[in-house]
Amino acid sequence: MNKKGVDMTLSTIIVIIVAILVLIGLVYFLTGGFKQWSSSTKPFTDNSAATSVKQACDIACTTGDTAAYCKDYSIDSQIIKCNDKRLVPTCTNIAKCP
Repeated sequence: MNKKGVDMTLSTIIVIIVAILVLIGLVYFLTGGFKQWSSSTKPFTDNSAATSVKQACDIACTTGDTAAYCKDYSIDSQIIKCNDKRLVPTCTNIAKCP
């Protein structure tokens, strides 16, 4: 019995299936499907602007600078203050912002 033909047929079918899956992934990527997925899974503080604001808030807290701590900051077109829960504030020595 000649088994070489069967092995070649199975490997060809596997290669075709993998190629189809890669093409589906490529079409999904090119149509912007991953943008929607990444924006829904990206946390609020996972960008450099939020990190910078958090560091500025920590410095303002450490130095007791109420004006800088209560200042409005813009992250992704959202206006927030240092006491925003998404920034996970740890400051206890500054009074509440108006």
